[in-house]
Amino acid sequence: MTSSEQEIPAGFRSGFAALAGRPNVGKSTLLNYLIGEVITIATPKPQTTRKRIRGIVNQANSQIVLVDTPGLHLMPGDDRARKSKFALNRYMVAEAKAALSEVDLVVLLVEARGRGQRPDVDDEDRLVMDSLRRISCPRLLAINKVDVLDNKERLLPMIDAYHETGLFAEIIPISAREGDGTEALLAAIESRLPEGPPYFPQDMITDQPERLLVAEFIREQVLLHTDQEIPYRTAVEVEAFEEEPERDLVRIYATLFVERDSQKAILIGKQGRGIKAIGTAARQSIEALLGCKVFLDLRVKVKSGWTSSNLGLRSVGYDPRS
Repeated sequence: MTSSEQEIPAGFRSGFAALAGRPNVGKSTLLNYLIGEVITIATPKPQTTRKRIRGIVNQANSQIVLVDTPGLHLMPGDDRARKSKFALNRYMVAEAKAALSEVDLVVLLVEARGRGQRPDVDDEDRLVMDSLRRISCPRLLAINKVDVLDNKERLLPMIDAYHETGLFAEIIPISAREGDGTEALLAAIESRLPEGPPYFPQDMITDQPERLLVAEFIREQVLLHTDQEIPYRTAVEVEAFEEEPERDLVRIYATLFVERDSQKAILIGKQGRGIKAIGTAARQSIEALLGCKVFLDLRVKVKSGWTSSNLGLRSVGYDPRS
């Protein structure tokens, strides 16, 4: 950002904070709530987030760049991650690991436990936390989904259990859906960022290209409209993005890649009803994102075994580091 010294208040803070945690703990929901726009997809299914997505929270005295990471269903350093036969799984772990190593602060999200659930730290959370012990930057814990607790007093033993791990500088109960506790979370993040000028213009909410966001919005509808293996064997690549400003229209041509002919048939559906439903819902989300009319053309292609090799990942638009 080009900004004069006079435009930056004394003591201004800026930096990057990763949102980490197991799948479906609410990382994407939290990011969208904090920036006030939907830029990252959120569904009830695991592996919804595959790539790092950055959202920018601009405040009077700070700029917080939040990094949404893939769910830690396989933890960095875990033998399961290293030995996974799916290159896509290894890619997501690498994305999360890279994000955690490149930020000024990590916010770990866990779920508040409801009726009949034990308040202590479970084994999966301990595995995630073990992966964070090797990170030298400050760590915060956000206990999410407190709005669904039948009894708020259940929070106290949960907070005590996580406090005993000695891992977190601060523990903050929140509801990413309702916004409860989010101001306290932002304040805790801001206070631990280094002083310095903003990284991005203060009217930006993300540095992600529109093509990437569009591809993600299409994939979101695949997740919502299909089940079994289909959502996890589908990739989306935007082939063309043609703007017609005089008509307030964008024409988007995208390809959905699957691994087998049977998956293609399911995705398209009888008489094309499946792909039509996906396209209609995706177009509505994309129009809200772009603020204009959208013509959306979706094609389905088979690319055998794309999830199993780095070459396959690159062929559908992912960029594995190894």
